[in-house]
Formats: sequence, C-alpha cells, structure tokens
Amino acid sequence: MATHNVAVAVDKRESIPGPSPLPLLGNIRDIDVKNTVRSLNELADSYGPIYRLKLGVANVIIISSYGLINEVLSRKEFIKYPVGTVMRMRDVIHDSLITAFHHEENWAIAHRTLVPAFGPLAIKQMFGEMRDIGSQLVQKWIHSGPTTAIDVAADLQSLALDTLAL
Repeated sequence: MATHNVAVAVDKRESIPGPSPLPLLGNIRDIDVKNTVRSLNELADSYGPIYRLKLGVANVIIISSYGLINEVLSRKEFIKYPVGTVMRMRDVIHDSLITAFHHEENWAIAHRTLVPAFGPLAIKQMFGEMRDIGSQLVQKWIHSGPTTAIDVAADLQSLALDTLAL
C-alpha cells in the first residue's frame, strides 16, 4: 500500500482487510498466545502491512511496517491513548511516560527529555556500540558449546539492559 493511501484506509476502516471475526470471540483464534509475534507476522503476510482484528469488544488496527508506523506517529492527528493494563498501572504510577495521555504535561516533559537521548540521531551514534554488545552475546553462545542450554530470554533481557545502559 502506498504511503499516500494510508490516510484513506484509516478514515474508511471498513476498507482495511483482516480475518473474519467469530461472534463474541472476535479474532482470538487467529492468534497463537504462545507465539503472538509470529501470529501477527503471519497475519501481515496474509493481509498486508495494515490490517484489522476484533479482540473481544475492541476493534484493533495493526500496522506492521516501519514506513506506515513512522507516518502514523508523525501525524498531528496521532493521539497517545493508554488502554488496558497501562490504564490499570495509571492508578498506581499516575501520569508517567507510558501511562500519560497526550495532553498531559508530564507526557510532554518526558517526551522532550527522552527524544534527544533516544531519537534517530542518538541511536545512529550508538549503533556501533550496540552491534558490539550483540556480537559479544553471539560469541558467548558460540563458546557455550552445543550441549549447553542457553537461556535466550535472560540473555536478551541482559542485552536490552546493556544497550539501554549505553
């Protein structure tokens, strides 16, 4: 789908493709809860980079390409709206970076604070160090031997924390 057609598709939600939902259950059977990412990728392969799902009573539009995500997030019409578990977290941590609504001052403060550190230019400057950390993890796996169990989740969590520490 060409970038200039995205606004038309979003304005006319019925034109966004997606699997047919079941009554009451919606598209819950289209998603493997043990491998959600693979399920969403397979749906994108079938329906394209923008598709719709019905999950319970919620109608959800999934955008799965960098170009479309960048366009949607760059539009002035984009509104940050915390839902679900994030809203329940708001009862405890109030209007933080993740839980704040787009019009709240703490969201604006957090956004202005983080963009210089995590914007495209800053990330580009960190790429060499991030690649080095990733290469160290791969070397660790290579040297662990073929019979050693690897805790991928723990290693990737450490990798994420190390990368953030940069």
